[in-house]
Amino acid sequence: MSTSSTPPPRGPSKGAFRLLLLAILLIAALVRAPLWLGESVIGDEVFTHDVVALPPLDALAVVIEDVVHPPLRSMVLQGWAALAGGSVHELRAFSCAMGLATVLLVALLGREALASGAGGLFAALLVALNDAQAF
Repeated sequence: MSTSSTPPPRGPSKGAFRLLLLAILLIAALVRAPLWLGESVIGDEVFTHDVVALPPLDALAVVIEDVVHPPLRSMVLQGWAALAGGSVHELRAFSCAMGLATVLLVALLGREALASGAGGLFAALLVALNDAQAF
C-alpha cells in the first residue's frame, strides 16, 4: 500500500496572498501618484497629448513618420481619451493603470512560475518600487 502525500503549500494562504497583494498594489499606487499628479509636462507628454487630440488617421500619419514613438500606444491612448478625457493627467492615468496591472501580473505569474506565493509577492514588490517601472 503506497501513500501519496502532497507537499504542504509554500508561501502565504490564499487570503493572505490577496491581502498582501492589495498592500503591494497600494504601495505601487503611492509610488506613482506624485508622477501622475505632477504639474510639469515633458516633451514626450506634449507630443502624445497633441497626437491624441488629432483625428485617428491624422494621428496615425504623424506617429508613423515619427521614429521614436510607437503607433499602437497613441492609438490605444486615443481610445482612453475618448473614455476618460484628454488632459495630461487623464492621459497619465493610463500609464499608472498599466503600471498597476503590471504589478498584479508579475505577482500572479511569479506565484505560478516560482510555485511560491511569497516569491510572486516579492517580485511584485520589486516592480512596484522600481523607479523605471513607475511610468
